[in-house]
Amino acid sequence: MYPQNDHALTEETAFAPVGRKGNVRRKMAEMVLSEIESGELDAVICRAPEFYGPDKTQSITNTLIFNNIKEDKKLRVPLSDGKKRSLIWTPDASRATALIGNTPDAFGQTWHLPVDKNTLPTRSLFVSRLVFTIRNYSMPLCQGLYLR
Repeated sequence: MYPQNDHALTEETAFAPVGRKGNVRRKMAEMVLSEIESGELDAVICRAPEFYGPDKTQSITNTLIFNNIKEDKKLRVPLSDGKKRSLIWTPDASRATALIGNTPDAFGQTWHLPVDKNTLPTRSLFVSRLVFTIRNYSMPLCQGLYLR
């Protein structure tokens, strides 16, 4: 849905989808935004990067990285080692979405959930997360922010 470049995404980033999935997401977002702007829908949009987290979190990162670590299997990272990535810990994403959804002044807007601004290349990002206690998923999302 967004440009595939090395710029940080913000609420002001224009849609520039690549591929069918991105085009469908853009059309869905435009439909919701149109209804919000017309006053027909009272809503807020929360966006987040790739999820990772405890328990039943369903994500590529959990499936190919963390679940494989727990099962002593080979890690599979289908991304370029040098491509910068951001991840969001699912409990953090849940809390942020709940806060935004319970804040009336936030409605009518699109929000990108906060992530660590120090994005890292894929290899470094996963290695930095692996330094922490992976087996029980106790690890930080952002520098100095530890959630369990």
